Amino acid sequence: MKGLAILNAYTLKLLERVIMAFGLVTLTICLFLFGNAAYNFFQYNETIKKLNTTKTAIQKLNEILDQAKNIKLSAANTNDLGTVQAALDRFARANECQLVEAVSTNEEAPYLSRYQKTTDDKGWKQVTVQCQVLGPLANVMSMVKGVSLISVPIEIQTFEISPVEKLSNGRPQVIVKFGLQVLKQEATL
Repeated sequence: MKGLAILNAYTLKLLERVIMAFGLVTLTICLFLFGNAAYNFFQYNETIKKLNTTKTAIQKLNEILDQAKNIKLSAANTNDLGTVQAALDRFARANECQLVEAVSTNEEAPYLSRYQKTTDDKGWKQVTVQCQVLGPLANVMSMVKGVSLISVPIEIQTFEISPVEKLSNGRPQVIVKFGLQVLKQEATL
């Protein structure tokens, strides 16, 4: 019986080691699965946050698109600005000036005169144009005076004269910055 008792003690130790190894492997697998589940849970939350952010952005874009459907585009506006630009170029060349810059906004705004704070002129829109002209003072003033001959209704809003330098003939050269409101009447349907 002693042989059987030794075998049993040896078998019990071996069995204990196998159970410990199996338990360790099971614990490792459980920890791995728990960690993986926790990682997926946090990834899921991040994905939900990103989806909500994207949903909000899409809703804002849809609102902008809905607002854009109400915008009335006018070919006359583009033509009016082109007419003003061409006239400014023509007047500058005719008066031996240089049109340094003519920049306009793309946005039409309801007409409001700088000289009259209230208006009942419904149906009129305005677009702002900022210009810079370089040349001798007398020539630049003749050029600006010619702006009144443009076939498009305009209103001069701002006007600045700054000396730049004297020409070789002693005549002062100036840069004139002025702002215009190009007016157009909205088409009625």
